[in-house]
Amino acid sequence: MKIGEMIRIKEDFEIKTLMGKDTIHVKVGDTGFMDSTGMVHYLTGEARNKIQKIDDDIEVKGYDYESIAKLIFKRLNIEYNICEILENEGIGGHEFRDTIEDILTDIF
Repeated sequence: MKIGEMIRIKEDFEIKTLMGKDTIHVKVGDTGFMDSTGMVHYLTGEARNKIQKIDDDIEVKGYDYESIAKLIFKRLNIEYNICEILENEGIGGHEFRDTIEDILTDIF
């Protein structure tokens, strides 16, 4: 697995909250991404905004620059409506994401 790699759930399962009081259903098609510690951050479904340790045997190597750039772009758009700003400047969203990706590859 790579840091930032997008994960699409292939089978339904349940996870317990930290206090063990509630059960969350993760369903086929839900998505998330892998962080540098081997944790999955769920982006969709009932588990949205939850974080789960998958397995101690998962080796996290390298970076998925494209996925990280998409996550950054999505967050900027939510927080600052970046798509509208870019559109007003005649810049396409894909161009902006590509620039973010280029910067990430330069850094890492």
